Order: sequence, then C-alpha cells, then structure tokens
Amino acid sequence: MSLRPPNYSKPFHLFVHERGGIASGVLTQLSGPHHFPLAFYSQQIDPVAQGTPSCTRTLAAAVLLITKAKSLTLGFWEKAPPCFGLPSDFLGRSFSYC
Repeated sequence: MSLRPPNYSKPFHLFVHERGGIASGVLTQLSGPHHFPLAFYSQQIDPVAQGTPSCTRTLAAAVLLITKAKSLTLGFWEKAPPCFGLPSDFLGRSFSYC
C-alpha cells in the first residue's frame, strides 16, 4: 500500500519488525525532522526461517521487506536502523521493538 509519492532525491528509511513469523515494515522519508510513511508492508517469512533464532528471523524479515520495497524505491538508497525496530507511533503498544 502506497501512502505518499516518493521523492527520489531523498534517502528512504525502512523500519522492520518480526514477530510470530510475520515481517512488518514501514518505508519512510524524512521531511524536516519527521519520518513520513510512504508504504506499509506485511508478509509471512519463509517457513525455514521461522524455525531459526530471533536474530536470524529478523534478518530474513529485513531481506524480505527490502526486496518488496525495491518496487517503490527503484533501487535508490534505503536505510534500515540497526535494531530493525518500528516506532511505536506506527504499531501501537502491542508490538515490541529495540
């Protein structure tokens, strides 16, 4: 789902979260000091990856969502924070993040 047209002169930021085998993410761009969402993503990770430790599942989720986001970013630079956490504003209190 796309929420706002991308500005290809600015970097993209992808926030990723994995819980229960589901990868959730939001692609944003900075406008001033704030991140504005461009697209939300959610997809089940590979069954093989679901049986691995949480750090591996998080990496699998990041790879999956980076691949999905490429259709909107057209290969332009993306940034994913080291903890791959989604800000609580986007998910609410029921999700945990770094």
